[in-house]
This record gives sequence, C-alpha cells and structure tokens, in this order.
Amino acid sequence: MTTMTSPTTTTPSISDAAMASTTDALQSLMSTYGDCRQEIAHFVDLRLAHNLDSWTALTTARDVTGIMRAQQEWGMQTAADYFNGTARFAQLFTSLTLAGVSPGAQHSIRHIV
Repeated sequence: MTTMTSPTTTTPSISDAAMASTTDALQSLMSTYGDCRQEIAHFVDLRLAHNLDSWTALTTARDVTGIMRAQQEWGMQTAADYFNGTARFAQLFTSLTLAGVSPGAQHSIRHIV
C-alpha cells in the first residue's frame, strides 16, 4: 500500500516575520544612533573652534567697529552652524524612517499575508 505524502513547505510564522522586522529596525536604529553621536561630536568641535575664533577677534579688536564686526560675524556663523547641523540631523532621522526592512523580512511578511 502506498501512502501519499504532501510536500513539506516552510511557511514563515508571524513570529518569524516580527523577529526579522524587529531585527532590521534595531539595526537601522543603532546605525543612526552611531551617526548621531558622530554628528554631535562634529558639531561641538565646530562650535568650539568658531567660538575660539570669535573670542580672538573680540580680544584683538581695536575699536568699537572691530567689536561690532566680531560680534556680527559670530552671530552669522552661529546661525549657519545651527542651520547646517539641524539639516544634517533631519537627514539622519529621515533616513531612519525610510530605511525599510531587509529582503528576508519582506519575504517573510509576504508569505504571512
């Protein structure tokens, strides 16, 4: 007597897809976290250097015009630094939200749905 056996299929479970999706999300998050730490360090170094330049300009100014010029340059540079820093952080966080999931996780999710 012959018995029929059905081919074995491996369908990922919901927990497999959830685990793959969570793993991808955590990898993206940790990568962006590292990039944010580097960006903060870069921003702090940049501001300290610009503040030192401004302080030097203030202490070497010979008249009120020189002091006003140093203060104006400091204000303009500070605004530019904060604007550029904000743009870089926005880009980092946008890349985090658009990172998506890996092809393996997408495959698992497609088979569940």
